[in-house]
Amino acid sequence: MQQIALFPPLWRVSERAKPIDWYAVISDLHRVGGMSDANIADQINVSANTIWHWRNELGRPNHHHGELLTELWCQVTGMREPPRR
Repeated sequence: MQQIALFPPLWRVSERAKPIDWYAVISDLHRVGGMSDANIADQINVSANTIWHWRNELGRPNHHHGELLTELWCQVTGMREPPRR
């Protein structure tokens, strides 16, 4: 008797389900946009120290600041989906 797969394999996780790579997002803003931590911070209303922490993976943005950072990244890079892990 042939088995029917009811669910997709667990290893086939949707790309959108993967977490955003905040290090890559901030690094792209530095490299592509020529922005400093202070420039990025001013754009999304946080401190430069906060950006440093996110870039060095000592924390991550809350939903609101994550949305703002993603929007900024999209504007600067011209891409629609942020890098994911």
